[in-house]
Amino acid sequence: MAEDQHAAKRRRFTSNIATLKVGPSLEKISVHETLLRDNSEFFQGALERKWENGQPREIELATDEINVVTAYVDYLYSKSVKVDRTEAGHTDFNFLAHLYCFGEEILDSGFCDAVMTALLAHIDQRNKKGGFTYPGEEMVNIVYNNTAADSLMRRFLVDMFAQRANSNNWASIGDVPPQFQKNLLDELFKVRPAPGPHGPVSPHLGKWLKAKK
Repeated sequence: MAEDQHAAKRRRFTSNIATLKVGPSLEKISVHETLLRDNSEFFQGALERKWENGQPREIELATDEINVVTAYVDYLYSKSVKVDRTEAGHTDFNFLAHLYCFGEEILDSGFCDAVMTALLAHIDQRNKKGGFTYPGEEMVNIVYNNTAADSLMRRFLVDMFAQRANSNNWASIGDVPPQFQKNLLDELFKVRPAPGPHGPVSPHLGKWLKAKK
């Protein structure tokens, strides 16, 4: 077992170097191939193709953000997700959302789980005012615009709003995807108390009349 662990560590730092070309300006990040192959199905497939002698081993990620990819590479070497803070001192949930979406894009379930773990840990921490801070409108849009319908991050956001949000939270939410609204409504029907037996409706007529009696 110890021999296998030592061999795995050696492979991490003695394998070939691949270059990730990121963002519109194609900034370059160098990474050991073994780390990419062992963690991401996307990178494993990308590195399977034939490379001519002397040809640089480069993978283009032109539509991704350099800060996101840099954070991912940092995770590959440290196995730790670094959580940024906003200028107001709150956890940067939106950046974590971008990290999770990138993890789904490159098919790295371990990274997605690490991001989810970090996200929940920071939600459970009290903010400077002694309360708790939850994901908001922008994070919902990031996730719903960059993940598939079966994404577990979508599931998490729906669960959080269904179980934790109140009317004040919802009042602060602006434009969110219709699919999120549908998912949330479906979940609210599941978590609310079951309706009782049918009772008379007529006594409540005044609530819905234009001319109040």
